Formats: sequence, structure tokens, C-alpha cells
Amino acid sequence: MVTRVTSEPVATERTFVAGDEVHRDLDVDTEALPSIALEIFDGNVPAVTDTSERLCTVEGRVYAFGAPEFKTLDEVVKLLEICVDKYTAPEFPNDSVTAVVSLRSIGRVVPFARVDARVDSSHAYATLHFEDGSQQSVRRVPLLASEDVMMLIHRILLHARSELANPCAAES
Repeated sequence: MVTRVTSEPVATERTFVAGDEVHRDLDVDTEALPSIALEIFDGNVPAVTDTSERLCTVEGRVYAFGAPEFKTLDEVVKLLEICVDKYTAPEFPNDSVTAVVSLRSIGRVVPFARVDARVDSSHAYATLHFEDGSQQSVRRVPLLASEDVMMLIHRILLHARSELANPCAAES
């Protein structure tokens, strides 16, 4: 998947102070710490194009001051956890959605994963396609009647994360 960023904003540096620690939002390798971008599309979208129907986009960073930096999947889950409490998103449209997760910094987009989710009756099933070529299946996530697409993707990623943390869960 190739994604192009057409505008290049000017880099700015911010400093955050937490207790005795000073944190900068510039990184030596990437020039700026990337933000997480999650785009949710209607239907099965193997490659994002201009004709893909975007349902919603979430973009941001989650900092844990005084703690180790989040792994990317953990940060996506935490970002969605914050967003589902504060924002509403469209309801689940048909029988499938695709979520694309990437890391964005100034002038650069790095793909992380694609989530292909479908609903059958009262359960969701998903396959996560990571950029390194690995895949993970998530089965039988209960679907709640009041759930929107952001809530569903959040719960799918929660299940995926717990299965990664517990290899025995993936075998059952």
C-alpha cells in the first residue's frame, strides 16, 4: 500500500515536563514523533483509493509519562479507548469495514496494519494484516446493538492484543 502526503507542514518542537523528566516531541530518526492515524472505511478495502468511502478518522498520540513508551498496537488501543468515550462515529454500515492504521510524521506515512472486519449475525470476525507480512485472526467478538464502527474496531484490537499477550488463547 502506497500512501502519499502532499503537504509538508513546518516542524515544531514542543517540550513536556512531567515531574523531573523532560520529554520532546522530536525524534532523532524520524525528526518528529509520529502520530497514530486510524482510518475506517465502509466495506472490504484491500487498497485505499480516492473512491474508498471513509467513515471516520482518528489521529493522535498517547503519552505515558514516567512509563515506557507504548508499543504501537497498545497505543492504538489506548487512543481508541479515549475516543470512544468522547466521540461518536457512524454505526456499522453493512457487513464489513476496513481499518487502516499508520504512523504519520512530517512528510511521511508508515503503514502499520490493516484490519478487515465483518459481522455475521451477532458476532464480528476480523483479520489483522501487519505491514511485516504477519496476520492474526480474531474470532467471535460479540457485537453490541449500540456499537459504532470505532467501538467495534476498539474491541477487535483489544481481543487481538490479549491474544498476542497470551499465545495459548490463539490456539483455542
